Amino acid sequence: MNAPTRLVAFAVLLAVAFGASVLAGRAIDPTDDAPRGGPHPAATQDVGHPPGAPGDHPGEAPR
Repeated sequence: MNAPTRLVAFAVLLAVAFGASVLAGRAIDPTDDAPRGGPHPAATQDVGHPPGAPGDHPGEAPR
């Protein structure tokens, strides 16, 4: 194998490795808490509270 062929093979290997690392970085984003396709459920609805006016349940402070 001559030098130009080796250089091309090395460049292809680096491109594949770099491309895979970029794709893996996009797939694993620790700062992104929202599920794919929309906002976080807590941002759109009252999660974990019984229905009714805020503060009308024993021990619950008005919000």
